[in-house]
Amino acid sequence: MEQSDKLVKASETPDVKELQSEYRRSIHEGFTSERLSYSDKHRLAKWSSQSDDFKKHSEYLSEGGSAFPWEGAADTRQRLIDTTIRNLLDILMVAFNRSQVKINPVETGDLEASTALNQLFRWLVGSRLYNELQREAELFGEYALTYGFSVMFVGWEQSSALKLQDIKLEQLLMMAQEADPNSLAAELPELIQNPEAEDQAAELFKEILGVKKTRARKMIRELRNTGETQFPTPYTHKNQPTVVALKPYEDVSFPPETLDLQKARVIFRRVYMTELELRAKVGDDGWSEEFVEAAINTAGKTSESLTRDISVNNLITNEADSTENLVEVIYAYTKQLNEDDIPGVYCTIFNAYATGDGEDDLYAKHELLDYAHCMYPFVEFRRERPARRAISESRGVAEISACHQAELKAQRDSIIDRTALETIPPVQYNRRLGMANHLGPAVMVPVHKPGDYMPLQLTAGVPATSMSVIELILQDVAEYYGLAHPNIPPGNTTMKQQATINSWLSSWTEIYQQMLVLTLQYLEGDDLTRILGFQLPQMDLDMMPDFILKFDARDLNDDYVMKKLEIIAQQLLPMDAGGSIERNALMSKMVRSIAPDLADEILIDQGSASQKIFDEVKGEVGGMMLGNEATYRENDPSAQTRLQYFQEIVQRNPKAQQAAGEDEQVAALFQNYQQNLEMSLQQQQNAQIGRIGVKQVQ
Repeated sequence: MEQSDKLVKASETPDVKELQSEYRRSIHEGFTSERLSYSDKHRLAKWSSQSDDFKKHSEYLSEGGSAFPWEGAADTRQRLIDTTIRNLLDILMVAFNRSQVKINPVETGDLEASTALNQLFRWLVGSRLYNELQREAELFGEYALTYGFSVMFVGWEQSSALKLQDIKLEQLLMMAQEADPNSLAAELPELIQNPEAEDQAAELFKEILGVKKTRARKMIRELRNTGETQFPTPYTHKNQPTVVALKPYEDVSFPPETLDLQKARVIFRRVYMTELELRAKVGDDGWSEEFVEAAINTAGKTSESLTRDISVNNLITNEADSTENLVEVIYAYTKQLNEDDIPGVYCTIFNAYATGDGEDDLYAKHELLDYAHCMYPFVEFRRERPARRAISESRGVAEISACHQAELKAQRDSIIDRTALETIPPVQYNRRLGMANHLGPAVMVPVHKPGDYMPLQLTAGVPATSMSVIELILQDVAEYYGLAHPNIPPGNTTMKQQATINSWLSSWTEIYQQMLVLTLQYLEGDDLTRILGFQLPQMDLDMMPDFILKFDARDLNDDYVMKKLEIIAQQLLPMDAGGSIERNALMSKMVRSIAPDLADEILIDQGSASQKIFDEVKGEVGGMMLGNEATYRENDPSAQTRLQYFQEIVQRNPKAQQAAGEDEQVAALFQNYQQNLEMSLQQQQNAQIGRIGVKQVQ
């Protein structure tokens, strides 16, 4: 039987023509450029008859059209859609930055590994990729709110760069002494110092250092004259995860029948590259040199025209060539079966216009993607899920609220027009006058009899009606999207915000999981040890710990957060006589709620915190044995732990016991220290008795 889907089976040589056909189909069916343009126009409040003075003029209308209700009437730009997107994006970004991330062990034996992964994750998100994540997270939310959904690419970025390395003649002399006396390397210092042997020395430099002969000659002369020189050497410039937010059907596309990205037949990602980036890919990623040379000649050409009609600043128009000097490169990710019918993700990189001398189209690279998670390196975020249908069924704010914005504009225009009429109303005049006089401020107008000129009387109540309609529009929009409004119960608003936040963080959970797997896969063990400060336990990448990413929508209200923490600290914590509350964990939660930006700097893990207290108590015991007064604390929350450590240290140290028995000063210092800790415990118990009225028997 003939195979119906040509992309099912993997092969050593990809079918580029079939991929190009699928790429065109993925763009033109199911989600069109007109839909993108529709969303952009309504969000940016752009239409063809706009004028710079924000008024209606017949000259800007289509032939035969006339401005309504009159020439120069109001033509306001209402930003309801843009404002709604901005407000929703603010909520998403706050949830993104304040969300609590925890990596839980799959089994009890994974506790050490999950602790290490939490630390590694905080380094990735809070340090190495912080700026990149902030930028791409904002775009990720922008695209989804505007167009209904967005896609995040999660990959591994590795690139090389050059740095100048010093080399001195003394180093070459030492190398020559250690080299085989019969080798050319042993003769190199002598050849450098001999001007007549410059060609022979340059050939050696070219072979050993991989530099061109002209640079080799220059280096030899510098060594001969100054005793030192420099040469460019490659080094790993980047070796880290990368995330890129992709705009639907411009940066990323997939067949219209796709219900879930991880089940898609093929996913396309479009990237524009400069000539420099293309040539660097030959060495960094092993791209075909023939393809790169052919692709460079296609600069400025695009396989699909998806240039927007408008932009935020109007600098990009249909006439502007925004891809000049850029080369379009298409990454095609396809799930295919190998010769053993085992599925895998294959990546093919091609260009629609780069063709070779033969009949087959060129491609830069075709390989099995070796990511350990064995998934497509993409995660989607949908603004809504109206049904179990294609991803493109999700609607953006512009599609939903274009009507709201049009209604708001109509009311605002009518109010401004009404104000203009009331400020300078039309004038009624007697027809026999023929309007021979000119009206204006302080102008003397002759009349034959009273009533020759009279202002037109307008009906009352219209502005109030418009204001009521505007208020209803704003309330409807706020209620629909879960935005704060005085006429909407806060509980309803919080419920809708929480649903949006949960969907948003669910996507980020998948993104973070892929990032962490790639980090463990590609970072060397020495690099991980340097980052963590200890060696990461051996773990199976197929059995990664579970991610938990949470944020309470009520925490958007700072007053609520402070009240919640106040109740925990002042009421619940003193009542915890049984020790049910883990104080270190509580402190971590409180700090991350109040100051998430400082949490990683000021918090230490529970084991380190206990060790720190133990070391402090041990140091104080040693100081008291030397006759020094200890540090006394008032109402110390760690008094119970310190007292326990103090008693253990003294009991295990015969010298401390001997000093307390023979030296009255040491005994007095020990007694004062213990009494100070017991006083803190007593103060905590008194606070509990003051609340419940009794002292517990046990």
